Amino acid sequence: MGIIYEEESYKIIGALYKTFRDLGPSVREKDIQTYLVALLKEEGFDVKEQVLVKLMQNNNLVRRYYLDLLINDKIILEIKKGQYNPDFFQQVKIYLKTTGLKLGLLGIFTKNKVIPKRIPNIL
Repeated sequence: MGIIYEEESYKIIGALYKTFRDLGPSVREKDIQTYLVALLKEEGFDVKEQVLVKLMQNNNLVRRYYLDLLINDKIILEIKKGQYNPDFFQQVKIYLKTTGLKLGLLGIFTKNKVIPKRIPNIL
């Protein structure tokens, strides 16, 4: 079995690196997201922002989540500022389990670099 959504994820990760190179480390998370959305749309991706996802149990709402970005209706991209925190990874895993999607990407913008993480939804 190959890499899930290989071509798309490489392009998205490339856009994360370009965003960091162009904006640097001192911009707000929202500004990173706005810039990144523009880059991804230029690359031909369908990008939805702040997508509502509901965690349901027996037709009862348990929790509402908002995905930073949903790309091509199949890849979750979460953007974070600061040092890596294991909670970031867990957040994406929860989103994947809730949506049933196959791939989540995490872009962590630190003061020195961007750290991309691929998180497959292993069923």
